[in-house]
Amino acid sequence: MTLGAKKKSKNRGGLKNRFPSIVREFWKEIGWSQDLWDGSMTADCLHHIKSQSSSDYKAGNHNKSVLNSCPLNNFRNHIGNGKLHHLDIEIGLLKRVFEIIQLNHYTLIKIDQDFISQYDLINKLKSNNETS
Repeated sequence: MTLGAKKKSKNRGGLKNRFPSIVREFWKEIGWSQDLWDGSMTADCLHHIKSQSSSDYKAGNHNKSVLNSCPLNNFRNHIGNGKLHHLDIEIGLLKRVFEIIQLNHYTLIKIDQDFISQYDLINKLKSNNETS
């Protein structure tokens, strides 16, 4: 761990991680602190479920959707965790985020609809349910 990273973690700077304020505010408003990887109550950053490390990544603003944000503990479960970009893990995290936004009565906005469309999520989530 570098000194700079340690300092960033202390001030919880990882929550910014290139997400717009509406995304950060959503997680803050619902008081979410659970790490979606291990279930601990130590989430201190937001992870892009679909990022440049994803096998089907498509560049664009749609990636700033709340649907693409996943609360994690930065040093324990985010940094260096290549498993996060296995397609089955990404689908599982996307399902969990969908459940959370539904439980909290979030209304999808255009960027969320674009995210769903770009990654054909309706079909991917549906086909994953059929194979589970």
